[in-house]
Amino acid sequence: MRSHAEISAGVIFDIQRKLKDVPGAGELRRTLLQMALARLQEVSDQFASRAARDRV
Repeated sequence: MRSHAEISAGVIFDIQRKLKDVPGAGELRRTLLQMALARLQEVSDQFASRAARDRV
């Protein structure tokens, strides 16, 4: 089963591929990448927090 992060990243990157040849879509593509990176950072932080609690 795919995680929410994997699904979100898959959607973002699929949209990115479809926009790559659209004139003027650079800013939108940058925004989508920034959103994806921010979400992945959130997931990473949550994982690290849970791992730290599990070690206690």
